[in-house]
Amino acid sequence: MTNNILSGTQSTAISLKNTCKSFDGHQVLKPLSLEVKAGETLVLLGPSGCGKTTLLRMISGLETPDAGSAILFNGEDVTRQPIEKRHVGMVFQSYALFPNMNVRGNVGYGLTTGQGEKLSKADQRARVDQMLKMMRIDELAERSIDQLSGGQRQRVALARAIAPRPRVLLLDEPLTALDATLRDDLRMEINALLRQLGITAIYVTHDQSEAMALGDRIVVMSNGHIEQIGTPEEIYYKPANMFVATFIGATNALRGKWQENGFVPEGMDTPVSAPCEAPHGGNTLCFRPEMIEWLDPASQEAGVIKGCVQTSAFLGSCHRVIIEAPNGQRLTLEGNWTEPVAPNSTFAFKLRDNAVLPVWNQ
Repeated sequence: MTNNILSGTQSTAISLKNTCKSFDGHQVLKPLSLEVKAGETLVLLGPSGCGKTTLLRMISGLETPDAGSAILFNGEDVTRQPIEKRHVGMVFQSYALFPNMNVRGNVGYGLTTGQGEKLSKADQRARVDQMLKMMRIDELAERSIDQLSGGQRQRVALARAIAPRPRVLLLDEPLTALDATLRDDLRMEINALLRQLGITAIYVTHDQSEAMALGDRIVVMSNGHIEQIGTPEEIYYKPANMFVATFIGATNALRGKWQENGFVPEGMDTPVSAPCEAPHGGNTLCFRPEMIEWLDPASQEAGVIKGCVQTSAFLGSCHRVIIEAPNGQRLTLEGNWTEPVAPNSTFAFKLRDNAVLPVWNQ
């Protein structure tokens, strides 16, 4: 059913050139350039106040960028076009549904505003029926909005945004208001939907798991500028700096010194990692909690790190321990070791091959 929903709609590539935004003389989004490929899902990820929603609103036409900025859709300059001229679909955190309309009326609203393709009444109804079925809300068609759950309202909002066959779909933290279980379920549904439609989508979130699950590429932002752009794998395993390393997933930053023969942690005399491209003089070895091999506490193997267990927990998919390393640092470690780990016991591990993240200094 989804294969022909956007038939005849060309996927849209988006280019931002030297795009920035100021409010009351304060630049909240520093000049940036960004290329969004036609048909890809790009996630804007960062903490509150980093500029990601401002950037999304400029792409939509809800905000006008500063002079000298340029926003292009398939090479067409839309920088000064209002939202109604850009033919974009928007999905908001607050749903923004019309309480005076039922589900059918909300889903079909964009087909009656004169934007995009012109459809007869019969074709409009057929399109709405198609959207209701695709989003599995056809049985709710005649219900009022106040009779719907949060998940049902978000499905209505998605259907309304997609029904007019927009050039671009923009989603501003659409799952934030939902409970965790429903959020996970809808995340997977949205991911499948975007893949089926092949529409260019830009998704704003502060949730790292959401970004990793949905994005073909992720743009990590902080303080109004871009820290890194890459695939989820690149962002996770090859962070550009300490901010990205610690914002995306859990990261241990072990203090010590990179030397010619490897990394020697504070409180130890021998290296725990082989030499790599780290610059001599770097003071940090970063690694993910799961990138370790559990060893017998009596092990004398080269590169072993030992510490005192502070806390231990079984999380279902893995065990997690927090240990105090020889230099007094606390490290979080995860794995599927079979023996229980008791508080105050000795925990020994070594880093897996390629465990070291390319971040060398605090």
